[in-house]
Amino acid sequence: MGAFAESVTLEQLEADPYAIYRRLRQEEPVAWIPVLKAWLVTRWDDVHRVVSSPESFVTNSPNAPQAKVAGSGNMLSSEGDTHAVWRQSIDDIFSQEAIPAATAHARSVAEEHVKPLLDLPGADVMPYFDQVG
Repeated sequence: MGAFAESVTLEQLEADPYAIYRRLRQEEPVAWIPVLKAWLVTRWDDVHRVVSSPESFVTNSPNAPQAKVAGSGNMLSSEGDTHAVWRQSIDDIFSQEAIPAATAHARSVAEEHVKPLLDLPGADVMPYFDQVG
């Protein structure tokens, strides 16, 4: 196990996980992260192999970050037939044909909520979004 993987903290992951993922891809593409009690696989080819080989790898772990956020019954923490059912339920929504309309809708909603903030000299926007949500 590399020194970098051993040194990763939850605070670092919460602040900017992408910098950590980038460094892991470069230095330790398959790394045990003690603070997560889980392996992180950070290169596309390796990830594809893991998720395509449920007989060899377990991706459904209660320690996985997505399971802690979304619970264990979600597409990201499911495998095999269960994952296929989840995936099939959203394939039409996230098809290449549907993405432009979804993007346009998301942009219009975001602009609607940002517009009142544009006249402010500066602000912490999180309390505003807590009211909107």
